Amino acid sequence: MDEGLRLVLLGRGDDDIQSALVELARRYPENLFIRLEFDEPLAHLIYAGSDIFLMPSQYEPCGLAQMISMRYGTPPVVRATGGLVDTVVDHAEPGGTGFSFFEYRADSLERCVRRALKAMDDKAEWAAMKERCMRQDFSWEESALKYAALYRKIRGGKPE
Repeated sequence: MDEGLRLVLLGRGDDDIQSALVELARRYPENLFIRLEFDEPLAHLIYAGSDIFLMPSQYEPCGLAQMISMRYGTPPVVRATGGLVDTVVDHAEPGGTGFSFFEYRADSLERCVRRALKAMDDKAEWAAMKERCMRQDFSWEESALKYAALYRKIRGGKPE
């Protein structure tokens, strides 16, 4: 906790990791807050009040939290797995909306967080990324249009 970071953790996870984090929260109460039960109103305050949102999932079929954090303009740090790959564009890529790492290891997460913290130094780019996050469209509108076009193609343009 020597980086001057303050972390807020919400929800349950792996029991061993959770126990270690609870102990860290006891040792560093000014830097680490943990609420083990999920609390929807608190979650929205966290999304809105965070500089970055950590979602280092081992696996994640879809994931909503990273999409919600982006709606609030909070760039996520995610493990590149499942739906997180589909919804978060790494900062190193054009149109980046967050930060990704591949290996499910603490040192990989740490490097990615450090990369995000370094990116915050460029205030103009950070503001642009936050805006890109908020502009993401995760609605079904585009998908529905594609399904409708495919349906029309399959029907051969015949009326219903």
